[in-house]
Amino acid sequence: MNARSLAITRAVAVIGGTGALIAAATFAAATSNPVTISGINLAATDVNVLQIFDFGGAGFTGDTSNPGNTGPIDLTLAPGTESNKIPFYLKNLDGTDALAISASASNPGTGGLDPTQIQVKFYDDNSTLLATTTLSALESGSVPFTSPAGDLQAGAQGNSGAPGTNGNYNVTFELLNPVSSFVNLNGVQLEFTGTQITP
Repeated sequence: MNARSLAITRAVAVIGGTGALIAAATFAAATSNPVTISGINLAATDVNVLQIFDFGGAGFTGDTSNPGNTGPIDLTLAPGTESNKIPFYLKNLDGTDALAISASASNPGTGGLDPTQIQVKFYDDNSTLLATTTLSALESGSVPFTSPAGDLQAGAQGNSGAPGTNGNYNVTFELLNPVSSFVNLNGVQLEFTGTQITP
């Protein structure tokens, strides 16, 4: 190989290498920006029918102005990775009828992020998946996440010390696709509603 051919080969190699670096940098930029969800609160919408356990010491309590559970909860989401499960415990105050449970989101504070890109899953505490939805769907209205097997039975209440108890649930969040810039969703509140099931 003469000097000129060697120079051309080196030039091509450098250009190719630079292209690979640019591609790698672009990929990193698209995938390395996290989405944080700050101040997640969980609440029950009708304290006369359904209550949620407040780990702050109040026990079973809650309405939309006084959310139960540990809060605020903060998460950092990486694309394609489901968050750790957030446990919550519900109590059915109706001594006769079971409750079908649904969820909605208020004050989502999406920070410019398309809320269809945040996937939300509900589980019982046996890790059985009850429902898969998105933050967008939860913003738009109530999404049921219990089935006949997962309904909150009459008088039932969750118990953190007793796995498998009717009323023990979990929720997770997942960012479905990479984002090009840092996003913070602030003050997301999930609200749970119980609908009486009349035999």
